[in-house]
Amino acid sequence: MRNKDGRLFRTYLAEAGKPGTPRLNGYLDDYAFFIHGLLALHDATGDARWLNDAKNLTNLMITWHWDKDGGGFFYTSHDHEKLFARAKDQYDGAQPAGNSVAARDLVRLYMRTKDAKYKDMAQKQLRIRRGA
Repeated sequence: MRNKDGRLFRTYLAEAGKPGTPRLNGYLDDYAFFIHGLLALHDATGDARWLNDAKNLTNLMITWHWDKDGGGFFYTSHDHEKLFARAKDQYDGAQPAGNSVAARDLVRLYMRTKDAKYKDMAQKQLRIRRGA
C-alpha cells in the first residue's frame, strides 16, 4: 500500500462488494518495521533489491518523519493533520518503539552502505535516547 511516490499508507478501507482504498499516511512504526524486514531479507538472501528498497524507504522516512530541530522521528508525517502536539515515542513497551527500530535500521544501513548520512542520523538518534 504505497502512493505514487513510494510513501506508505496506514490503512485499507473496503466495503462489501467494492474494491478497497488505501488511506492515511503511514506512521513511523510502519516505516521502521518494514525497513527492518527488508534488511532481514537482504541478510537472508544477499539480494541487492532488498537493500535498495530499504534505503529508498529510509530516505522517505527521513524526509517525512525526521525532527530537524530536535532529532529523532515523529510518529506522524510532516503533512499529517495538524495535532496539538506531535508524538515522538522514546521508550519501548511490549514491542520496540518506532524510534528504537529506526535507530537500529540506520545503524544497519550504515554498516552495509558506509553512507555517512545514516551514521550521523543514528548517532543523533542514540544521543536523544540516552539524554545526552
